[in-house]
Amino acid sequence: MNLRLLPVLLIILAALVAIPNLSIPPAKASSSSPWTFREDFNYTSISQVQAAGWTTESIAPASYYSVGNSILTLLNDGTVGAGAGYSNVPANVSDWSVSTRVEWIGSSGNVSGYVGSLQVAVGTVAHQYDWMADGYYGKFWIGMDGRNVASFASYAKQLNVWHVLQLDMIHGTLFGYFDGYLVGSYTEPDTTLGNTKLINIQALASWDTNNNFDWMQANNSPSQPPASPTYPFFTMSVNPTSIALLAGQSGNSTIHLQSQANFSGTVSLSATIGFSGPSVRIAPSTVTLSSGGSTTATLTIASQASTQSGTYSVTVTGTGGTVYASATLIVTVNSGSADFSITESAASITIPVGSERQTTVTVTSVNGFSGNVTLVATASSTALRCWFTTLTNTAAVVVPVVNYYQGYGDTGSYPPTYGPAYQYLTCSAARPAGAYAVKITGTSGSLSHSVNLNVTITDFNMLGPSSISFNAGTSKTESISLSSLSGFSGKINLTETSSPSLLSSCPANVILASNSTATVDCSLYSPTAGTYNFSDRHLRLRRLLLCRERHQLHGDQRDGDRAFSLRLLCLRQSFYLHDNARDVNHFNTHVN
Repeated sequence: MNLRLLPVLLIILAALVAIPNLSIPPAKASSSSPWTFREDFNYTSISQVQAAGWTTESIAPASYYSVGNSILTLLNDGTVGAGAGYSNVPANVSDWSVSTRVEWIGSSGNVSGYVGSLQVAVGTVAHQYDWMADGYYGKFWIGMDGRNVASFASYAKQLNVWHVLQLDMIHGTLFGYFDGYLVGSYTEPDTTLGNTKLINIQALASWDTNNNFDWMQANNSPSQPPASPTYPFFTMSVNPTSIALLAGQSGNSTIHLQSQANFSGTVSLSATIGFSGPSVRIAPSTVTLSSGGSTTATLTIASQASTQSGTYSVTVTGTGGTVYASATLIVTVNSGSADFSITESAASITIPVGSERQTTVTVTSVNGFSGNVTLVATASSTALRCWFTTLTNTAAVVVPVVNYYQGYGDTGSYPPTYGPAYQYLTCSAARPAGAYAVKITGTSGSLSHSVNLNVTITDFNMLGPSSISFNAGTSKTESISLSSLSGFSGKINLTETSSPSLLSSCPANVILASNSTATVDCSLYSPTAGTYNFSDRHLRLRRLLLCRERHQLHGDQRDGDRAFSLRLLCLRQSFYLHDNARDVNHFNTHVN
C-alpha cells in the first residue's frame, strides 16, 4: 500500500471504527411530537454512562474511556479508538440536528493524540455521516459511509479550546456548522424514502486524537440554514509570486491579507523554506484584520554568497484562531556570475500603416542563469503600438532548468542545461510614416538588459486640385499625384465618389514604387450646371504578405473586421491588409 495514503484511510476509518461494535439497540417507537435530547455526562464512571443508555466500543481498552466533572474523555491511538453511541431516538425523525461541544486535549498517558481533529457522528437507517474539523489536513469535511464527500474551508487545530460542531439534515441536505457558523452543505444523492432517518448519535475520538466531550444534543426540528456559508475566514496572497536573486542578494515580496465573511482578529504569519536555502523573515509577524478590511506584511528573502543555486519554494502561512490561509513564493537563486541575454529575431522591420508585424524575443541563460525575467516593450512614438501575447506591453518569461541529475537511474544530465525562453512581440502601425524604435527591456532582480527593434512605418500621400471649373456638356481632365512615404510600394486601388449629376472616370489602380511619385488622370463630365463634390476618399491599399514561419496573430478588435480577415486568410498562407480611407482629395467642382 502507498504509505502516503495511509493517513487518509485511517482518518476515514476512525470515524467508523466504533460503530460495528457498539451494538446499539434499534430506535424506539414512532413519535410525531417534538423531540429533543441533551446529554451533559454528569457521571462518575463509565458504567453509569452505559446505564444511561450509551453503548461503548468493545475493542478499545477500558483505559481509553473516562468520565468526571461532567466531561467524557475518549482516546484514539491511530489504530483503535474509543466511541459511545446513543440510540434512544424516536422513529421517523427524517429532519434532525445533532451537535456536540468538544475539544482536543493532546496527549493522554501513552496515547499521543497528535492529530487534533474534532467530529460528531450520526447513524441513519442506511448511512453513517460524520462532520469533522480535520486537524491532519486542515479542512472541514462531511463524510458518508467511510468516505469524504464534501470538503470546505481551512481549519487550524487548537489545543484545549472548546468548539461546537453541529450537523443538520433538512429534506435530504446536510448542513455543517462550526461554533454556530455555517461552513458548508451536501445534498444526499440517496433519495430512497426513509434512508436518512435518524437512529443514533455518536461521540467518537477522532483518528490519533484524544477528545473531551462536554455535552451532546439532538432534536427533530433543525433551524432553517442561512442562504450561504457564514464561517469567517481570510485570504492571503503574495506579490510578486516569484523573485530571482544572485547569490548574496536579498529580495522582498508583499503579503496581502483580506477579511472574508466578516472575519476579524489577530493573524500570526510564518514562512518556511527548504533546507540550505535562503533565509526568510516576515515583518510584522503578527497583523490585525478588521471585518471586511485588509492589511499587508513584508516577506524578505536573503541569500548568502554560499547559497546553492536553484529554485526554492517558500510557503507563507497565516493563522487566526481556527482559520488559516497560505500562499507560495518561488525563489530562484543564481550564482554570482549568472546572467541572461535578450535578442530580437529581426534587427528592423517595415510595417505599412494600418497593419501589424510580429517578431520573436528570446531570453538566453548565461553562466547557469534560471528564473523569471520580466519583459517591457516601450515604443518611441504613439504611432507605434506593441504588445506581447499577454495583450499588454509587459510579459514574464521563465528560463528553465531543462535537465539535471537527481540520482541513480535518473535520465537527466549533469551539469544541468538551461533552456531559452521565448515571447512574441506584435506591433501595429499608425500615421505618420517614419522611422521609429521599440526598446525591449528584460529585468530579473538586479540584472537588466535591453535590445532595440527599429521600425519603419510606410505610407503614401495624395495631392490634387482643391477645385476645378468647366462648362456643362463638356468634360474636364485633372491629375492626382501619389507619393511614396518612407519607402512605401505596392498597388493602390482607386475608387471615386461623386454626385449623381457629375460623371467621373479614374484608373482602377496605380502601382507606386518605393520613394517615387505616380500621377493618375481623372475625367469629369456633367450635362447640368451646378456645384458638385468629388472625392477619392474611399481609396484602399491592397498588399499581399506571406505568413512567416512561426508567425502568430493574436485577437485584437481595435481594427474590427480587418483583424478578423487577417486571422482567417493567414491560415491559407497569405492575407490582405486594407488601409483605412484617406481624405486627401476632395474636389469642389463647379460646372458653368
